[in-house]
Amino acid sequence: MRKTNNSMTVHRECGCGTLHLTLEYCEEYKPVRVGITLGKAGGCASCQLQALQNSLNERLSEGHQIEYVYDKRNDNSWIGMRCPQLQREEEANPIDHEDERLNLSCPDVIAKIVRYALGKLEEHKEDKKKKKK
Repeated sequence: MRKTNNSMTVHRECGCGTLHLTLEYCEEYKPVRVGITLGKAGGCASCQLQALQNSLNERLSEGHQIEYVYDKRNDNSWIGMRCPQLQREEEANPIDHEDERLNLSCPDVIAKIVRYALGKLEEHKEDKKKKKK
């Protein structure tokens, strides 16, 4: 039986609909699993997102970091990947980084969500350390 983990889900608009990314993390606030869906979309978009999800989960299961998806110094960064369905970021979502004014593609949005979620995990980890002192 699989151990239950904590999780957070972030929703962002992209050109094909609302992308939902759930990040499961362990007690040490390290990501252990990612779930990605695209609203009610089916077919090709869902299949491609499942492939990206499987790729991230394989890296996590092997003990690797997933920060490469948003690290612009890395040639494999997903930030900046474009598709024809650009989506302007709504005012309701905070813009933490210069590159978040447009959601350029599903991989671009996934990278931005991962960056946001890992930042939140780091904040939770720091808060936990402060409470222990």
